[in-house]
Amino acid sequence: MSQFFQELKRRKVLKTLGVYGAVAMVITTTAATLFPFLLIPDWMVRVIIVLAILGFPITFFLSWTYDLKRDNAEDDQSSNLDVTTGKKWSLTKKILFPVTGFILMVIGGIFWFIYPFLTIGMGHDREYDASIAILYMENISPEGKSYFADGLTEELINRISRIQNLKVRPRTDVAVFKNKTASINEIATELSVNYIVEGSVQIIGDRLRVNAKLFDIAQDKITWSDSYKRKLTDFFEVQDDIASKIVTKLDEKLTITTLDLKATKRQATDNLEAYNLIKQAYDHNNNPIYSNEMRSNKIVPLAEEALRLDSTYADAYAVLALAKLHKWMGTDTKNKPELRERELNAINEGNLLAKTALQYDQDNLLAHVIITILPIFNSDSPEFEANKLLIARSMLIEAKMLLEKYPDALISQYLYAMILTQKIYFQGGEKEAFQTPLDQMLNIFQKFKRNNFVLSHPTEGIVLGQLWGDIPQLYYATGDGRKGMDFLIENKQFVCRDGTLECLSVEILWRILEGFYNSFYYENALEIINLALSQSEEDLVSFGYTINEKKGMYYKSGMIYMKWG
Repeated sequence: MSQFFQELKRRKVLKTLGVYGAVAMVITTTAATLFPFLLIPDWMVRVIIVLAILGFPITFFLSWTYDLKRDNAEDDQSSNLDVTTGKKWSLTKKILFPVTGFILMVIGGIFWFIYPFLTIGMGHDREYDASIAILYMENISPEGKSYFADGLTEELINRISRIQNLKVRPRTDVAVFKNKTASINEIATELSVNYIVEGSVQIIGDRLRVNAKLFDIAQDKITWSDSYKRKLTDFFEVQDDIASKIVTKLDEKLTITTLDLKATKRQATDNLEAYNLIKQAYDHNNNPIYSNEMRSNKIVPLAEEALRLDSTYADAYAVLALAKLHKWMGTDTKNKPELRERELNAINEGNLLAKTALQYDQDNLLAHVIITILPIFNSDSPEFEANKLLIARSMLIEAKMLLEKYPDALISQYLYAMILTQKIYFQGGEKEAFQTPLDQMLNIFQKFKRNNFVLSHPTEGIVLGQLWGDIPQLYYATGDGRKGMDFLIENKQFVCRDGTLECLSVEILWRILEGFYNSFYYENALEIINLALSQSEEDLVSFGYTINEKKGMYYKSGMIYMKWG
């Protein structure tokens, strides 16, 4: 073996292989760096790597057979060549290497010529960094028709988001620019996207007019635009055509598979009347001045009528499930058999409706949310009390899966933070443990604040309403209750948009009161007490609050006045 290595060394094989390896490394590294920039697919890089590997044995053979320094005369005594003149090496250099180089040049030329034909129909590399923001369509319709513009935008976001390896900015990011004046380039820079879609929607009577444009930021031009003047009944056809045109333009730089294409064409319903009813239901759900009872009363008939028109409408099943559960959010039914029975019926019905929604649309976010939070509604049961920590851990796993599936959805972010909070409570965690969910909820609130509290998805109204109670409570849990109250006072103008807290539900008011009272914000506590006591008896009963809660309110009022002297 040692003799073999000596021979390798004498013939300079190892040196030659080292030089070859260095050159091959430079070539493959350069290809890996430049090819993506030049939009040359990754398989080309892989081809070069394979050729470089295959070149090693060829290089070994050539360097072994034709030693580059033939100065050992003994090995060539049988040769007819004059070794002292290096004729054999000269012959190799003059004939073999030029021929090899010529062959490689020819192969390279042929490949360069046929490359365009090889890539026909293959599309460009799936890893092309394609990113797009679909801005909210400008609504130029009469009042009461804005949901058509918002609905078109959100449907386009939903559809285009189904394309794999395409980065689509979520609703919360594009909502920032809904009521702001900014150039396309400014928005593209802010959102870090290659493409932007913008447009407008106008509805007058039964006529529909839609304008849409697709901007290619890199080329600084409009790569597609169209104007539609149709009947309102053609709304879904227009929606389909816009989505199709966008996909076609994106396919020029990003391969769109058959599955991708099929997914982008999937729509929730083809019944315009049912669609209108559910959009109205979403508006009611996100209305900050509604109590949960009022939301339920508004939404249920709309959703039921939508299902009568289209029995396969997943969104209708999901929002109906939510409406059935609305009135029981925060309701204390412990030791109240009649209320508890009604709550259980609502839970069972909500569960069935949500599962039905998923049968028609397995990606329905609202349905997934409902199924995740259902155990909370059993929190008054003895079974829940006995196994609350185990249930909380199981819910946290479900919430984490929901967050992984919908990372940009504010509801999935909120649920994870909320359930984590419950788990820490059940574990009897230290004050420091509550800082993590507090930071998460503050981050969600800042996203709402950044996009000017534009509520797009039907779950966002719920999230925003809960934050006003959750954040102060979490501050209190960390041992810094005054910060929680300062947060509420500083952001008071955003709660009900009139600088008051009058739109908050009884349940939220009760939770906030404790924070103000225990933090010695007596003036604010009295404001909450007066708001809570002004609620109707029906509203109080719907939340399970009776004479005992009212007595507690009057007691706190008396204590405050006594402390004030």
